[in-house]
Amino acid sequence: MKIVKYATLVLASIAFKACDSSVKQIKQEAEASKSIITETLELTGEQRFEDVEMSGDMVINEKQYHYSIERKSSDDLPLVQGDFSKNAKFHDNKVNLKITCGDRSVLTQTFTKYDFSAFVDASMLKNSVLRGFVFMEGLENALEFAIAVGYPQDDEMYVPILLKVKTDGTFTLEKDPMMDSTNPSNGDDSSMEEGV
Repeated sequence: MKIVKYATLVLASIAFKACDSSVKQIKQEAEASKSIITETLELTGEQRFEDVEMSGDMVINEKQYHYSIERKSSDDLPLVQGDFSKNAKFHDNKVNLKITCGDRSVLTQTFTKYDFSAFVDASMLKNSVLRGFVFMEGLENALEFAIAVGYPQDDEMYVPILLKVKTDGTFTLEKDPMMDSTNPSNGDDSSMEEGV
C-alpha cells in the first residue's frame, strides 16, 4: 500500500537525518509527513481516478495492429466505499479497448469490473474498482493485456487478470498465473493503475 510505504520512507528519512539535523527540523518534517498521511486517509466525499489514455502498435505475423486503451471514471456505475477512508466513496471506471489492423476493426469493447466477475469473489467485486488495464505483449496470434480489479485505496490488494485478444477479434480471459494479490511482489505494482 502506497500510504504505508510512503510513511515508512518518511519516518526512515527522519531517523537518518537525526544524526546531523536539529531537533526543530526533525519535528517540522514529522509534522509535515503526518499531515500528508492524515489527509490521504481522511478523504471525504466522492473521489475519482484520473482518466487515462494510451495507445501503441504491435506487428503480428507481418501485420501491424494498433490498440488504444481509455480508462474513464463512470457516473453510471455504483459508487464504491473507500477501504481506509470510510467517509469517501469512489467512482468506478470503464475501459474502452479498440484494436485495428489497417482499416479493419478487430475489436471495440467497453469493459467494467463486472466483465471479470468469474475471477473476483462477490464481496471483493462489490468493494473494488477496475483499476488497471495495460498492454503486455504481442503473442504469436494475439495481443495480451493485463487487468487489475482491486480495492480503491490499496495498491496491493487486487485480482490480476489476463485478456488475450486474437487477431480475429475473439478473446479469452484468465487469472494471471504469475501473480498472486494475496502475496504481492516487493516491487512497485502501481503501473497497473498508472498505465491505465
